[in-house]
Amino acid sequence: MHVNNVLCACYSLDNKFIAVGGKDYKIKIWNIDTKRLVQTLNNHTDIALCVCYSPDNNFIIAGSNNNSVKIWNAKTGNLIRSLNGHTDWIRCVCYSSDNKSIASASDDKSVKLWDANTGILMRTLYGCDYWIHGICYSPDNEFIASRSGDKSIQIWNVNTGIIVQTLSDHTSTVSCICYSPNNNFIASGSYDNSVKIWDTKTGILIRTQNGHTDCVTFVCYSSDNNFIVSGSSDKTIKIWDAITGNLIRTLTGFKMH
Repeated sequence: MHVNNVLCACYSLDNKFIAVGGKDYKIKIWNIDTKRLVQTLNNHTDIALCVCYSPDNNFIIAGSNNNSVKIWNAKTGNLIRSLNGHTDWIRCVCYSSDNKSIASASDDKSVKLWDANTGILMRTLYGCDYWIHGICYSPDNEFIASRSGDKSIQIWNVNTGIIVQTLSDHTSTVSCICYSPNNNFIASGSYDNSVKIWDTKTGILIRTQNGHTDCVTFVCYSSDNNFIVSGSSDKTIKIWDAITGNLIRTLTGFKMH
């Protein structure tokens, strides 16, 4: 068990393990079937703020408030390398789906792209006036979507480092973003309690889905592109039809701790 607050968690893509980071400076790896702790990664000197498995399940990466990204071998637990270059807390890390690159987002208002095999810094993306707390690769790995404190979403071209679109319609901070698996849409959630759906080709807002009564904390597409799931501080999970935007079901019974 973590002796302090849990701040981040991520499933392995084979759904056999979950990596959990907390304020005790540790990443703990749990076997989902046996519910047993199988590894503890102790090499962070500060709080782990974000964690992510590589698509091939061979590596675990984590970002910390010591401004570094660390990469571990998921099977042995050995630390492979540290990625240094950010000048403030790292809020989000993610792999490209082809396993070739790592992206990290920071309070220093930048996104950094690293070669996943060598750890070499390939590019730094600048252009935001606020901290960046969330990023995700497009399914084709050609773009990165980022969310920051200015209520907008930036779409970056990975190869040029240029912001090609800015999606603006939320009236409060954007709290979560997700690409559809077919790469056609982006769903976003916000402290304005709404879910918004955007066309990735044009950047046009397609619809706003209202129903939550508090901050939307996560959004996720189903793998077949047919459904969107949103969770909220209003203690509900809502399932939406991704095509029509109609609310299909609301799940209740959750408690805040």
